[in-house]
Amino acid sequence: MLALFLVILTSCGENTQVVQSFPVQTPAPEPVIVAPENPAVGIADAPAPSQQEAEDVPVSSQAAGNTPSYTDYSYTTGSINIGMVLTGEAVLHPHKCVYRDLISLNELVFESAITLGDDLCPVGQLVDSWQMRDATYLFHVRPNVTFHNGRPVTPADFVESWQYIKRLGADSPWSDRIAVIKDMKVVDDTHFAVDFEYGGWIVLNAMTYPVVQRDTLDYAMPMGTGPYWYVAYSVNKYLRLEANPLWWKRNAVMPSIMAWRYSTTEKAMAALSKGEIDALASRSPRMLTYKKLNQYTYSDYGTRAYEFLVPCLTGGKLSNLAVRQAVMYAIDRNALALTVYAGMVQISEVPVVPGSYLYDSKAAQYNYNAERALQLLYDAGWRDNNGDGMLDTVVDGLLEYFTIKLVTYNDAENSQREDAARLIAAQLRKVGVSVEVTVTTRDKAVKGVKNGTYDMALIGINLSYDMDLTRLLRHDGARNYSGYASKDMNSLLSNARTAETADELMDTYASIQSKVINELPIMGLFFHTGVTISTLDLEPLHGQEELDTWKGLELVH
Repeated sequence: MLALFLVILTSCGENTQVVQSFPVQTPAPEPVIVAPENPAVGIADAPAPSQQEAEDVPVSSQAAGNTPSYTDYSYTTGSINIGMVLTGEAVLHPHKCVYRDLISLNELVFESAITLGDDLCPVGQLVDSWQMRDATYLFHVRPNVTFHNGRPVTPADFVESWQYIKRLGADSPWSDRIAVIKDMKVVDDTHFAVDFEYGGWIVLNAMTYPVVQRDTLDYAMPMGTGPYWYVAYSVNKYLRLEANPLWWKRNAVMPSIMAWRYSTTEKAMAALSKGEIDALASRSPRMLTYKKLNQYTYSDYGTRAYEFLVPCLTGGKLSNLAVRQAVMYAIDRNALALTVYAGMVQISEVPVVPGSYLYDSKAAQYNYNAERALQLLYDAGWRDNNGDGMLDTVVDGLLEYFTIKLVTYNDAENSQREDAARLIAAQLRKVGVSVEVTVTTRDKAVKGVKNGTYDMALIGINLSYDMDLTRLLRHDGARNYSGYASKDMNSLLSNARTAETADELMDTYASIQSKVINELPIMGLFFHTGVTISTLDLEPLHGQEELDTWKGLELVH
C-alpha cells in the first residue's frame, strides 16, 4: 500500500490541489509497449525536399477517411487565413518541428498530458488526475478521448511519444522539456507511471510534450487529439487544417485554417496589408503600426526571452550592493521599453513571467528614482568633488571618477541590445556615473564579466519552460554568470523542486524573488512580447505564448 496524494485539477490560486491523503492499491505493472529501436524509415525521416522540389505531403490513409486535396488553394472563405514565417525547409512532425510558427499551429492539432493554464499553472489535459509518491507520479488517462484516426488514447501513447522524443535527443525541441523524466511505464489500461529526477509540482511542466498516436509516430503528419487535424501540407506554400469532429471538448467554431508560408516577416506583413491573409503573429516591432489602425484587432502574447544585467560580484564597483541598487533606481525602464523595444516588452525585475501564477507582484521595487540612486551612491562614498557633474572620490590624493564598464552584444537580426546599453549609459550619466560601452560577442561578454574585465553585462536568455531557476541562481548554475553564491538561495531552489503543491511552490518562489530583489545577483529588465494582428475579432484568444500564439483560435468567428 502506498500513501499517495489525489490531485484535483483546479485553479492554481486555490488551496485545493491536494484534498486528502489516502491509501491506494497500485496494480502490478504490465510490460511497457516499446517502439522499435530502429523503426522503419517513414516519410518524416526521408530527406526534406528542396524549395524547388517541394510537393504536397499526403496525410496517412488512416486519417479517419480524411483524404487530402491537392488543389492549389487560394484565399479561402469560411476559413481563417494566417501567415507563417519559415526561413528554411520545415518538418511538420510535432516532435521534430523547430519553427515557432509551426509549433504554434501544432498546438491546435496535438495535446499533452498536462497543459498550462492562462496563468502558466499546470492543469490536466489528456490526463484528468494524478497521484504522487516521492518522485513517482501515477497519471490517469482521461476517458473517451480519441485520436484523429478514431483510436482511443491509451497509456502506451504517452509512453511511446516520450520514448520517441528521447531517441531523437538534441534533434527534438522537446528534449530539454523531458530531461527530468527518468522512466515511464504503462501500469494498466487507464494509468501510466512516471519516475522523475525529483518529486514536486514543478516537474509537471515536463508532461507538456505533444502526445501522438503510437502507430503514427513515423508519419510525416501523425495523429493527434486536438481541435484540428491536418489536411495537406505544401512545404513551400501552405498548411491546411480542418476542424476535428471527434474532439473531446466541443466542435470548433472556426471550420478550417489556411496557413500561408512567407520567407520573411516583412513579406507576411505585406500580405496582411493587402488582405491576402487575415492574421499574423510576430515579435517584430513593426507590428505596432497595425495596432494603431482601426481595421485591425490585436492580442499581445508573452515569451520566455528575458533581458537583464549581470553584475560582476567577485570584484569592482558592482560588488557593492548599494551601487547595484543605485543602478537599478537610475534606469528608467519605461523609457527604455518605449524608445528601444517599441513597447514590445514586459517590465520584470525578476526572472519570472509577470502574470504567471509564480510571479510575486511585490517583486517590483526599483521604480525609476534618480534622487534615490544619487543618495545611495553618496552613501557609498561617491561625490562630485570638482563640480563637473560626475561622481568621483579621492584615492591616495588623486581624483578617481565613478566609471562602469558595460559590455553587450547584438543579435543577428537587430542592434536593440546595443541601443539599450547606450541608453542605459545615458541614463546613468544623469546621476553622475560614467559608462563605457563595449559591443562584442555573447561569449566574450559573459566571459568578461566572469573574469572581472567588465563591471556588468547586458544579456538575453530564453528561460526554460520548466520554470526552474537553478541554472540561473544556484552557485554552480550553468547560467550563473555573476559569481553569485548563497546557501539560502540554494536551499530555496531545492525546496522549489520538491514542493508538492502549487501553493507551496508559489510560496517558495515568492521567497526566491524577494531574495533576488534584495541581493541583486541579476538586475532584471524585461521579458520580450509579441502581438497577433487580425482583421477578425480575436477576443477568444487567451493565454497566448510564443509557442502557442493561436490558443483559442477554434472559438474565433
